[in-house]
Amino acid sequence: MIDLVKSINEIQKYKKGNWIDLKNIPGVYIFTHKNDILYIGRSKNLYQRMISHYSNGGICNAFKWDKIHFIFCDNHKEIEKKCINEYNPIYNGYLTSKIFKI
Repeated sequence: MIDLVKSINEIQKYKKGNWIDLKNIPGVYIFTHKNDILYIGRSKNLYQRMISHYSNGGICNAFKWDKIHFIFCDNHKEIEKKCINEYNPIYNGYLTSKIFKI
């Protein structure tokens, strides 16, 4: 179940402090483009994760996307794993191993 969806047009106005509606909320986030799932991630604090992803060089700048979907949940590790296994998003694994060198 998706709890929140933000389009790229909505997010353009977002700067560091404007992700406050996600502060201290754990969950899973899904980047899509034209309803294709591109990347799935998780965080115990979606606020901090979106700030890091939307910064210069962050994941929001790594590929073309049009929406971010949020699932608010405490079991974000389990939900992320299930979603990745089910949807096999094109950029999971590739971005972390090739671009961000985590």
